[in-house]
Amino acid sequence: MEHRTTFTRILSILFFILIFSLLALLYQWESRRFEMKFIYSFMECKNQGYPILETDPPQCRLPDGRVFTDTNGD
Repeated sequence: MEHRTTFTRILSILFFILIFSLLALLYQWESRRFEMKFIYSFMECKNQGYPILETDPPQCRLPDGRVFTDTNGD
């Protein structure tokens, strides 16, 4: 009987850890997506850490498909 109780507790703890982890990932994804809405230039895109394409001129690509071109020639 004690073995079953211990197993149930461990399973419950793992379940709550899984749920908490999923909620944390969802929060992180949503906040990142929210930040993306307010990016309107190459420099803002670059400063947020999105990938810079090695084109001429350089371009910054957002996960939602938007691409910003460096017009300053930096």
